[in-house]
Amino acid sequence: MLNPYQKRKIKISTEAQKETFDKKPDIIATFTYLFPKHKLKRSQRATMSLCPIHGENNPSFAMYEETDTYYCFSCQATGDSYKLIMEVENLDFKGALQFAKDNNLYD
Repeated sequence: MLNPYQKRKIKISTEAQKETFDKKPDIIATFTYLFPKHKLKRSQRATMSLCPIHGENNPSFAMYEETDTYYCFSCQATGDSYKLIMEVENLDFKGALQFAKDNNLYD
């Protein structure tokens, strides 16, 4: 069954929309929205948490605010906020754009 975001044909037409989509959602805000029960721990350059992609007991999922990217030291998953949305919600890129827009993750 298709996700509701996969059913829509999303077109990015206006310049205002293009500017919005050029700016990535904040990785910490995206993670917090997707996983509100996960605890975050701030380290020197990264914010650490349990990896949502695989099950684990020790925090190995690092999120870097400077680049809005993540990296898991256990499963080597890497990407940005769009990739995280795509993996967790099982969406394509256009679906991830629409998901971020619908849930106000650009603020």
